[in-house]
Amino acid sequence: MLIHAGTEKTGSSFLQTFFRSASDELVEAGIHFPAEQVQEGGKFGGVSSDGAHLAELVRHRDSVGVVDLLTRYRRRAESLGCDSVLISYSGFWVHLLEIGEQLFVEQARAAGFQTFVGLMFVRDPVSHAMSHYFQVVKVGWTQQRFDRWVVDHYQGLDGIADLLATSAVVKWTIRRYDPTIRPLEGVVFEDWLGLPVGTGRG
Repeated sequence: MLIHAGTEKTGSSFLQTFFRSASDELVEAGIHFPAEQVQEGGKFGGVSSDGAHLAELVRHRDSVGVVDLLTRYRRRAESLGCDSVLISYSGFWVHLLEIGEQLFVEQARAAGFQTFVGLMFVRDPVSHAMSHYFQVVKVGWTQQRFDRWVVDHYQGLDGIADLLATSAVVKWTIRRYDPTIRPLEGVVFEDWLGLPVGTGRG
């Protein structure tokens, strides 16, 4: 299983759209990206994905639902000749931290998965806080001044160190989010998946 995650505002909607457009190329590389529920209208008006659906089941500790969904993903992957399934949702790591990695690993193994490799994007806290603040103002979630909002609501990188310290099975790679230095698709496709950087461009 391949897991793509990250802190908020690190390009997850862009990448999920890119994964979907590159689905044929991913399949050729042995990777199935479930896209039954990829649609516009995510948390901030971006993309809501299959990964978000799985994360909700994980968050609610719905073991039967998690196993059933992952089993369906695995069987679909096998029918396509793939040996990996790619799960993409920025907040997936948060739910793993909340429920404990081991519980999810047990559920995934019950569905037939054995190895777990993750990629997580993190962002410079200052630019991340500003970007996140402008977004919540845009969608009407706060009327607070920036300095007050940061004190009351900004969580930044909280929890990531704990996740990495307790992660015994998922092998995480952490990359800084900065598309001005390295395009996201280059980091994911070329550096992480080992695929041509042009994959998904049609």
